[in-house]
Amino acid sequence: MDSNYSSLEKKINIKFKDRDLLKNVFIHRSYLNEHKGSKLSSNERLEFLGDSVLSLITSVYLFKNYPELKEGDYTEIKSAIVKMESLAEASKKIELNNYLLLSKGEEKGAGRTNNNIMADCFEALIAVIFLDKNFETSYTFVVDFLFFIYHQKANCKK
Repeated sequence: MDSNYSSLEKKINIKFKDRDLLKNVFIHRSYLNEHKGSKLSSNERLEFLGDSVLSLITSVYLFKNYPELKEGDYTEIKSAIVKMESLAEASKKIELNNYLLLSKGEEKGAGRTNNNIMADCFEALIAVIFLDKNFETSYTFVVDFLFFIYHQKANCKK
């Protein structure tokens, strides 16, 4: 576990003001089960917000860049972009797993490579970018680190 977020900030080209908020991105609920007295909170609330921000970003992006599509096409493409596997791939690409705080059991298992955990972490990071910066910064982050993967796979124009 790497708690120095400078390498992450450099990788995604975002400097965070609130490092405590950023730390919450990486706290899995299993970690808190082993640290009962801790005042830390898991990334679940951030994941909830990040999911909503991601949905809005995806909708705005598709609306702006693909005016010729029908509503059903938007829905289909959006589902492909925001699916767990895509989010996990983006999370692994920027090595969010290096920062995770997991329980000993999750650590011994496949916690650092678990697609659910990695996808949740990516959504939580979107929320922190939104809260610490703004919508535009989160929009750029998602386009650069998630849509890029989708475009590579789908061979779509950007």
